[in-house]
Amino acid sequence: MPSPIQPETTKTEAVLDTSGVVTIPSGPYAGDWTWERVGRESGSFTQGYMGALFASMDAPPTRNVERQGVYTLKDGRYHAIGFSDLAPETLARIMEDCRRGVELSSVPFGARYNPNRAGGLFFWQDRQAGVLTPGYPPLTVALDDAGKVVFA
Repeated sequence: MPSPIQPETTKTEAVLDTSGVVTIPSGPYAGDWTWERVGRESGSFTQGYMGALFASMDAPPTRNVERQGVYTLKDGRYHAIGFSDLAPETLARIMEDCRRGVELSSVPFGARYNPNRAGGLFFWQDRQAGVLTPGYPPLTVALDDAGKVVFA
């Protein structure tokens, strides 16, 4: 009996495409943002949060290493997604949530949210598990009609 097809990588091992630019047209985070600029100005906490967000999305059932990365299922087909696929309002929301999330590291239960990449990962995971409700309720991640990553 043939074995079922297994993903090449697990969701947490997926390689995120960090290329491209997201342009936020207005507000406190207005400007052209690259993955590197987010790291410099918003910190590795935010990069860890985004990495966990993308890793939590659907992964393709394939062994094809050329398709290694983060994918989501839309209209019955897998689509590669990465940093540049964030909708501008989604990136602005992420950066604001992470700015506030880093502040949790100073409260007794918040030691887990150190201002580093791992802290951002834990912040996303705990948020999605409902641990941080009501201040940070779980978010539903989706693709809009243009294929951009949004919070539904």
